[in-house]
Amino acid sequence: MKANAWLRLLTLLLAVALAFPALAFEYPLSSTTIRDAYFVGREDQQKREKFFAAYTKLLPVPQVGPHIAVIELETPFVVVVERTAQAISHYHAQDAEQEFLSKPGVFRVRLKINLTDSYGWTLPSPPGTIRLRPDDFWRGFKVRLIQKDEIPSKSMHGSPIYASMDEAGSSRLVGARRELEYDAEKISSRPATVVVIPSEGDQVEAPFDLDELR
Repeated sequence: MKANAWLRLLTLLLAVALAFPALAFEYPLSSTTIRDAYFVGREDQQKREKFFAAYTKLLPVPQVGPHIAVIELETPFVVVVERTAQAISHYHAQDAEQEFLSKPGVFRVRLKINLTDSYGWTLPSPPGTIRLRPDDFWRGFKVRLIQKDEIPSKSMHGSPIYASMDEAGSSRLVGARRELEYDAEKISSRPATVVVIPSEGDQVEAPFDLDELR
């Protein structure tokens, strides 16, 4: 191939690389990556929902036990996207860069747990009595984030979910949310698996490929 043909090919490949930057987990975030996240956050709602869907696993209802309904990842990149999407109109790319560049990042795992017929709002109890399931039942669920080895969480918290049962305003426990935070420096650009071991029923696993997610 002649030299000018090689030059045209290299120019084309460079243009493609710039137009489609590598999608992989990165920490700490560079100035360019923060700007990329900013512009994702400025997309219309449909495009943002498609972006967030890649970080979310929706799991089927089990035959027995609680329903681990949703497992989500929140990477430092996602944090910038969410911040931008919620920001008022005069929040610019330079503002995002100033807010996040060289600042500690956050990596989170979030769960949504639904109660089921076999794992309900009451506990087995003697006839004529009712024992309510504690609203911190989620503490009995073990969550493991694994990338070759298990990555320990820095902190975790949860909250119960109640639903109104009647017009009188009575409510009933229907589930819980749980969130675990990790040191982003310990996360790498490689496949990761979130394993949830409930207090009853089978464990569930949700794979995420951080070679493709930012």
